[in-house]
Amino acid sequence: MLDGNQTICFLIDQSANPDYSVYINFFGQKVATFSGPAKIALRKRPGLILAYGVRDDDYSYEIFFENINYDDLQEYNEENVVRLTQRIQSKLEEVIRKDPGQWLWLHKRFKHIKQTA
Repeated sequence: MLDGNQTICFLIDQSANPDYSVYINFFGQKVATFSGPAKIALRKRPGLILAYGVRDDDYSYEIFFENINYDDLQEYNEENVVRLTQRIQSKLEEVIRKDPGQWLWLHKRFKHIKQTA
């Protein structure tokens, strides 16, 4: 657990500064992504949960929580940071693909894309 049994929350759908991020696959693009959630998880070993809301027909919201397992990533190293960051973003992409109309970006999530040869 984190020291003092705290809870922390990250907004993981934001565009990251390319100087302080890792590039992962997200909707077919290599995009700059914050690695902080993966770094903290690999160092402190807390539960890692993706939370998201889905709007119902009556404009109320149902909140869902999905565990992200990373028991197979035991060592803290750059390779595992990238792997776990990819796993987190892949889970987010899966949620968005289920119902894209539920998602709204008010920023340029694909602002920093790594061009591949």
